[in-house]
Amino acid sequence: MKKKILLISLLSGFVFIASLTMVFLLFSKPTNITNDPNASSSSESSSTETQIIESPFEKIMGRSSSACIEISPNPKLTALPMNKEDIGIFIPLGLVVDAHVTPIDHAYFSPKDFFSKDRYQYKVYAAADATLTNIQRRNMPVSDSPDGKATDDYRLVFQISCTYGYYYDLVTKLDDSILSQIEAIPEGGSAGVDVKVKAGDPIGFVGAQTLDFGTYDANVTLSGLLNPESYIGEAWKIHTTDPVAAFSEELQAEIQRHNPRKVAPYGGKIDYDQKGKLVGNYFKTGTNGYSGASRERYWDGHLSFTYDHYDPTFLVMSMGNYNGTAAQFSVKDNLPNFAEIDINNGLVKYELTKREYIRKSGLPYTPTKYYDDITLQKNLSVVGTVLVQVVDDNSIKFEVFPNKKKTEVSAFTSNAAIYVR
Repeated sequence: MKKKILLISLLSGFVFIASLTMVFLLFSKPTNITNDPNASSSSESSSTETQIIESPFEKIMGRSSSACIEISPNPKLTALPMNKEDIGIFIPLGLVVDAHVTPIDHAYFSPKDFFSKDRYQYKVYAAADATLTNIQRRNMPVSDSPDGKATDDYRLVFQISCTYGYYYDLVTKLDDSILSQIEAIPEGGSAGVDVKVKAGDPIGFVGAQTLDFGTYDANVTLSGLLNPESYIGEAWKIHTTDPVAAFSEELQAEIQRHNPRKVAPYGGKIDYDQKGKLVGNYFKTGTNGYSGASRERYWDGHLSFTYDHYDPTFLVMSMGNYNGTAAQFSVKDNLPNFAEIDINNGLVKYELTKREYIRKSGLPYTPTKYYDDITLQKNLSVVGTVLVQVVDDNSIKFEVFPNKKKTEVSAFTSNAAIYVR
C-alpha cells in the first residue's frame, strides 16, 4: 500500500507536502553518464557480479521474483530525479503527517513552484542504470484530509541489482519513451514491465505536488523496528536505506543545498524502537500491525513516539485516531524524552500542542521553501493530554484526552487501549 501526503491541507502546521499522501529486473552493470546535465561526474563503480535466479529485492517490494544480476557494493546513484534548478526543498525520511502516522520510509523532492497548477511542469529522470519492473497507477489518495480527492499518479519500481533498487511515486505522467514500451495501464491498475533505463533518462513528469523517492536494500534490516512481522503489509519498510547516502558525493552535496536537516543521518531516520522504552512505533492490539484492521483507514490503529525529521531534538507524537482523524503534535516543554520512559516510570502525562514550524532567525517562514534554520515552535497552547504507561518490553497502555490539560486528567478510563510493537 502506498500512502499519499496532502501537503497543501496542512499549511497551518507543516505543509511541505500536498496532493500526495500517499522498485527492478535483469540489466547490465551500471555505467557513468557524462552527457546529461543532471548527472554526477563521480566515477564510483561497483565490482563483483554474480548471476543468480531469485531476486530478494523484488520479493521485499512485493513483486514476482525473476533472474537478476547481483552487484556489490551497491552502485551510487549518478543522476538527480529532477533538474537541480527545479528542486525547491528536499524532505528526508521520517516525516509524520496526516495518515502517515509512523515515520515515512521515503523522502521527497518538492518542486520549486509547488503551488503551480501545471501537473506536468517538471521533468523526472532515472537516478541510476536500472530496470523498471513495475508500474502502479493510482487514482485515490491516502489521507484523512477533507482536501483528499481523486487523482492520477504513477508509482515506479526500479531494480538496480538482485538486492537493491529505488522507487518513485506521485509521477503525474509517464514519458513517451516509457509509454512506447508498455501496455496501457488503467486507473487503479498495475503491471509488471521490463524497461531498461540509464541514469539521466527521462521517466516522466511531476507538478503541483512532491515526488516520492526511496531506496531499499534486501541485505539491510533496520534494527529499530523491533517486530518485522508488523510490517508485512509493506515489507520493504524494514529494508529502508538512507536516500541521500545512495547518491554520489557530488550529488549528496547538491541535495544538502535543499535539505533542512543538518544532522546525520542526513537522509533521515524511521526506526526508533527500543526494547522496554516508550520511543518508537506501536499498533493497537487486534488491528493487524501496519496493515490495519481495514483497508480504507489502515492507519487508524497506528501510534508513534518519535522525533522531528528536520530537527530531531524535538519530540513528535503521532496517532491514527484523534477525535476520528489522524493527527500529529508537538509536546509541551518537549519533555520527558520518549527514550527515557520505561516500566519504572508508571503512568506518564504528556500535554499536546500544535506542530508549527518557524525559523530560528525569526525571519518569515514560508511553507514549501528551503531554509537552513527550520525548527518547531515550543510551548504553544495545549490542545490535549495523553496518558501512557509502558506495560512490558514491547507494549504500552495509551489514552488521549482531546481538549484537556494535564490537571484535568488523573487516570485511564474504559477508553484506554493496549498498543504493541
